Amino acid sequence: MSECANCGATMQQRWRFCIHCGTPVGAAVAAPTTAPFIDHSPTVITPVIPGAARAPVGPDAPAGRRRIDIPMIAGIALGAAGVALIIYMIVVLGG
Repeated sequence: MSECANCGATMQQRWRFCIHCGTPVGAAVAAPTTAPFIDHSPTVITPVIPGAARAPVGPDAPAGRRRIDIPMIAGIALGAAGVALIIYMIVVLGG
């Protein structure tokens, strides 16, 4: 049995790496280094979501035609029809 050059743990002869720290057997111990500088200041991250960007507004905005959102109009119409049906059923069954 031998000891790890890095962490000093007892190792078996057949091991090629220390199971405690992962250092290869026979590797030289690296000189301690200073920790790298980590900037902990808050960073503002603006996510980019395709299709969520708004068109420019103002006098410099390019002129374009307005799109009609057919699925939205269909959803509003079906919702209004559903509310009307519920009110109708309340009136017929309740009165």
